[in-house]
Amino acid sequence: MPLSGFLTANWLKSAAALQTYAYALQSRPVYLRDRKPYGTFVLAYREPRNETDWDAALMTFAADAAGLIIQSDLDGVTNIAAE
Repeated sequence: MPLSGFLTANWLKSAAALQTYAYALQSRPVYLRDRKPYGTFVLAYREPRNETDWDAALMTFAADAAGLIIQSDLDGVTNIAAE
């Protein structure tokens, strides 16, 4: 299953879990190569908290990495290292 299909298939389960267990959410948009928004990277916490500089840097990195991986999947790029 492509990564984008996996993300879509698990969205409802994730949304239900967030409603049940999350007391703080922090998010960043996930962009594709053309800077078109594709989705959202979210960190959920079980206790209330404020965003730190580390959280901001981590989420920006993770959202950018997710965008690259999703774009590669959409482009049909295969893992050369696995060959």
